[in-house]
Amino acid sequence: MAKADGQDAPAEYSVLIVDDEPEFRSWLRQNLEGSSLMRVVGEASNATDALDLVSSEQPQVVVADVHMPGQDGFDLARSIRQANPEVRVVLVSSRSEAAYTRVAEQEQALFLPKLGLSATAILSALAGGTGR
Repeated sequence: MAKADGQDAPAEYSVLIVDDEPEFRSWLRQNLEGSSLMRVVGEASNATDALDLVSSEQPQVVVADVHMPGQDGFDLARSIRQANPEVRVVLVSSRSEAAYTRVAEQEQALFLPKLGLSATAILSALAGGTGR
């Protein structure tokens, strides 16, 4: 699978899920693991735990909620980009605001609304955008 930037996409993406809502993390894990192209390597409920897991599990993709207690998803994306620029970040929110897309792009991340979120939507976004 070739990406828009001409590089080949991996046969399978390793993914870290970051959201303070356990029900959403469980739902997304189930959805992503239903795809042969995605393997969930961990879950975190906050940015601090997420950064630890990025370091230890080395996921290729982090799917993170914009709104979390403490450090928000935009700050998390910035921290990931600084420490691990090869990791791609997809920010998600139940609010589908155009401003989120602009801020995500400034942080070299992708933004997708939670409504309609699926493995297919994430794979399409990764193929069409940078997220890093």
